[in-house]
Amino acid sequence: MGKDGELRGLLLKNAKRFQYSKLEADRIANIAKPNGQYWKDIPGANMYISYDKIVTLNLRYEMPNDTLLQFLSQKVTSLTGIPNIVVETLTATPVSEAVAPKA
Repeated sequence: MGKDGELRGLLLKNAKRFQYSKLEADRIANIAKPNGQYWKDIPGANMYISYDKIVTLNLRYEMPNDTLLQFLSQKVTSLTGIPNIVVETLTATPVSEAVAPKA
């Protein structure tokens, strides 16, 4: 942040990039892999992107499973008015290991 509160840049820690071209190639070849295999580490512990270099920004943040379930329970209760809603996962497969759907 600049002295006037304007965005000067972003500092990312342990950044990764999604290799969409590899996913597309595997889809064409009818190869199904877990989504986690398409994420590649960007070398270095920190990555700084200056504000003037940012064109678009596509971020992903995964909540811990228990936090997500608690959030969903509260949201469903607030929308329906039904107290004590229990939200459970149907599978133990993390999102990062889920198989990407074919286009």
